[in-house]
Amino acid sequence: MTPALRLSFLSLALLARPLGAQSAAAQSGSGWRVLSDAPAATPAAMEFAPMAPGWHATARSASLACNPAVTWAATDSLESVVYLFSSEPGTGAGVLIGGQALGTAAARYVAFIVGPDGRYRITRRRADTTTDLVPWRASAAIPRHPGGQGNVRIVLAVHADSANVIFAVNDTVVATLPRIAADPVGAVGFRAERGTSAHIATLVIGGRNVAPVPPGAS
Repeated sequence: MTPALRLSFLSLALLARPLGAQSAAAQSGSGWRVLSDAPAATPAAMEFAPMAPGWHATARSASLACNPAVTWAATDSLESVVYLFSSEPGTGAGVLIGGQALGTAAARYVAFIVGPDGRYRITRRRADTTTDLVPWRASAAIPRHPGGQGNVRIVLAVHADSANVIFAVNDTVVATLPRIAADPVGAVGFRAERGTSAHIATLVIGGRNVAPVPPGAS
């Protein structure tokens, strides 16, 4: 584990206490948007409930959450604390990097997704084509969902140098890809698979938590 991947952040407990309606309304102008993973075909279908810290997301279809003003610069490091509540195969959530033209038919991004079955996946989307950079793969670093009403806590981290992009789960490097294949420059945010229920606590980039409040749907 390289020091660059060990971002400083506070340990977070899952405190599922909804915020009041006034707080949620005040956050609606934060600049975050919810977008369909296939904007030309279907509308966005992700619902958010404010929850301290962060928010809870439920995706009825594969969806993205992003803020065009939150972007990757040079050799930033990114880290996100995610709790997966859904246990069904095929569900999962994670981060997106390299976002370009999001919300259009020309959308481009790379997604780093973790599922409830101890597996992860890294995909690259270019317009209407999705390519597996790393197909679903098991890792001992990823806890398995206990089933029922439980959840699993996962820390996703991405770091880039001049040649490579490094992906880690719970302080364990799971993949290193050439930067030409997984260029991180662009918008950062989240992606959720269809049927996913997840609590997203933090999105830290360059040592700064840039997503402390729920995004508004767009």
